[in-house]
Amino acid sequence: MQIKDINFEDVFANDYLSEIEIDGTNKKINLADLKKINITVDNPRDIFTNEPIYKLNIEGEIKEFNEIYFFNHVSKKFHLRDINDLRGLIRSNGGNFILIDNEDIFIYTLENELLKCFNRIQKRKDLYDKIFNTVDVSSQTINIEILKPLYPNNKNYNSIKHTYDNFTTRISLLQKLKSHYKITTDIESRIINWLSNLNEQSIEGSDLQIFMSQKGFGVPDLHKSILMVLDKHLFISDDRITFIKEKVEELLSENENEGTIILSIKNPINDENGLKRLLEKCNLLDRKIDWEKNFDKLCSEKKVYKKIVFVTDIALSGSQTIKAFNYYRKSHDSNELLREYNNAQISSKSPKKERYFLFDDIDKISIFNDNLNKCEYIVFVSSIMTELYKKNIKENLADTNEKIDFLTYPSFVGEEFNYDGITYSNNHKELFETLVKDIVLIKKLFIIDEENQIKYEKAINKLDKNNVVLRIGSLPAKHIKLFSLQPIKGKPLLDFIRNWSN
Repeated sequence: MQIKDINFEDVFANDYLSEIEIDGTNKKINLADLKKINITVDNPRDIFTNEPIYKLNIEGEIKEFNEIYFFNHVSKKFHLRDINDLRGLIRSNGGNFILIDNEDIFIYTLENELLKCFNRIQKRKDLYDKIFNTVDVSSQTINIEILKPLYPNNKNYNSIKHTYDNFTTRISLLQKLKSHYKITTDIESRIINWLSNLNEQSIEGSDLQIFMSQKGFGVPDLHKSILMVLDKHLFISDDRITFIKEKVEELLSENENEGTIILSIKNPINDENGLKRLLEKCNLLDRKIDWEKNFDKLCSEKKVYKKIVFVTDIALSGSQTIKAFNYYRKSHDSNELLREYNNAQISSKSPKKERYFLFDDIDKISIFNDNLNKCEYIVFVSSIMTELYKKNIKENLADTNEKIDFLTYPSFVGEEFNYDGITYSNNHKELFETLVKDIVLIKKLFIIDEENQIKYEKAINKLDKNNVVLRIGSLPAKHIKLFSLQPIKGKPLLDFIRNWSN
């Protein structure tokens, strides 16, 4: 059987259409009996009172009915309606199906999404009939002009593509996203598709749209402001990856001489955190560093180490490192209390859920901290490290060991790891911040439940302190939440792997 031999109306009638209840009765209407008919509500005025009199116009003819039933897409039933209510319900662009049963009329209007699908299918069917009924495809080439109606000019797409192509630092942005994304084959389309969620129709009536009208901004300005913020993100470049690879290999060779021991703040294998993805990017196999063995060694035997090295993928404010050291340095009166503490919720998560290396004996805590105190140097190594991290860690560990070294590439980062540390056009800054803070619009365009809405609002209240840093395959916890939200259509703009308890 060929496609031209299929009666699609029969397929849909037999397989997809069903009976619909009439509210308040035991009767049902077979949806297949409804026919697509042009119907409008006319409102000629009474010649005496000049008041509008609503009438149903069916295929150009005014008709009156005893009862008018209209389909409700929520209840999935036909409900009695007054003719005065129908003006805002019946579609002026088609998609109305009716059944006249004696003196009653049943009206079914397609949902807008289905109507668009129907029109597209109808257009393709008409084109198919035109081609196969007028052209001998076995002997002639189909004129490409006939196919053009299937590919209408997408002005929205073209506008975004133009903005993207003419973005002055586009190459820089591509390099950053290539390092960040897990899948790098569709970077351009991913950006453009995400930006297409923000168009004149989707933002209509929003606080953002009102602001843009008042300030004279167009949608291309909005898209450009987003690209600007994206491009301000720090990222783990190839040079930074090379630095980590060479530095870790150097430390591994020192480790063989028993003078150096390498650790991480959390167990990267259990935590599936950014450090693991960075090491994979460096082509350093996990088996080269036995993290748990190194930790056990550090807390089972007192020894004066030359270096105790902590490796992280990024080192920003130091809060996560300090939080981890608060666990590693905390004393307990008994092993029982220690085990209870490992499972106790501290702040948002327990030490176990934080994926720390867990102590199982209070004597090990003592040995661990004794080794920290007596080693020649505590060293922190990271691909991106800020001056703030360096300052906070030095202060926090001052009573543990004053000899602390920090290694990063190419230099320590200042304030530009936070949103308030980046600089870009004031107009675009104001526009971007209006978008981020328009909660009603965000809820309309993105999938966001009540819990995550609370987190989003909390984050934008501290937008200045949101991190503008791209990890490999993810983002810091305090990133700009807009970029990781799941749109109603398409992928999030940036990849984000949630923490275990989030």
